[in-house]
Formats: sequence, structure tokens, C-alpha cells
Amino acid sequence: MADAIPRAGVFTLQKLRTGNYYGPVGMVGGAATLAITANNLYAVPFLVQRTTTWDRIALQVTTGGIATTTARLGIYNDGTNLYPGTLVVDAGTVAVDSTGVKAATISQQLQPGLYWLAFVSDGAPVLRRTGTVPWGLLGVDGTELTAQDALWTVAFTYAALPDPFTAGGTESDDHYIVCLRLLSLD
Repeated sequence: MADAIPRAGVFTLQKLRTGNYYGPVGMVGGAATLAITANNLYAVPFLVQRTTTWDRIALQVTTGGIATTTARLGIYNDGTNLYPGTLVVDAGTVAVDSTGVKAATISQQLQPGLYWLAFVSDGAPVLRRTGTVPWGLLGVDGTELTAQDALWTVAFTYAALPDPFTAGGTESDDHYIVCLRLLSLD
């Protein structure tokens, strides 16, 4: 199976270290930053190649939003045509009005497959993002043949995460980093 996956920028997740964070498909580097849009639901792809249990979902804030700004984090199953489907877990909210890694506690076993790590905020904090994505899971959308689309975004009024993921999203080349922390190899 691992040989069928392009090597450029794809971590195969066969050998893992418990206690560490793992991020989106194709993630390379993390030197860039970008503000998110309030009331937009974002979903980045996350590949699981063996049964594992995860205990945190996190993102990194580099410039906090205004006081009391929060973000809601969660995980979705893959749906149809590389689009997020049903909700696996709504991890609740984290404060994103200050800098640092912001993590929500979960206890979620994931079977091998493609998942989507999602977040939405009631403000516009600046988040860590990758500088480049050499292999964007969503390919290129045809408007420009150089930008690798790596996530979905859709307008969504800040609230509990919808189930299923809101329809009508657009592909984006804003490569935000959302990660899961590995608890155990099952």
C-alpha cells in the first residue's frame, strides 16, 4: 500500500511515535502564517494507514484573535469525491485569542482511511500554515496550474460542527496545519 502513495511530501504513517503530533497529507514545513476568515469551516485531509488512537487535535495560533475568540475543532470521515462527509467527533472549543499551540482533548480510534481535520472560528486569528505543499490531495482546480489545493472551506456560522459537513465548499490552497496527537498504536 505505501508504495502506491506518491513519496513527495506524504508521510506514510506506518512507523509512528506516540506522544507526537501528525498533520495533513502533503504537509511540508511550517514557516508561513495566514489569518483565517471568521465563520468559515475549514477541512484538511488526514491519512491514517493503520489503526491508531489519538488524544488531541490542535492548531497553532501565531497572532491571537480579539479577546474571547474561540475555534471549534473536529474530525470528519471522507465522503464523496474527496469531500468531507459525516462527523466523527466534535472536539469542542479552544481559545484562540492568544498565541501558541491550542489543543482539544479527544479519545478517538481511527481505522485506516482518509479523514478530514476541521475547524471553524468566531474570529480571525492568524494560524501556522505550511510554506509549500508539493502534493496537494485535491490537485489543481484549473484556475491556476501552480497552486496545489489542499483543503476545503465553506461559509458556516460559528456553532457546533455540522453533521454531515456543509455542502458547497470550495477548494483552497491555504495550507493550514491542523494536527492529531498519537496516543497508541492499536
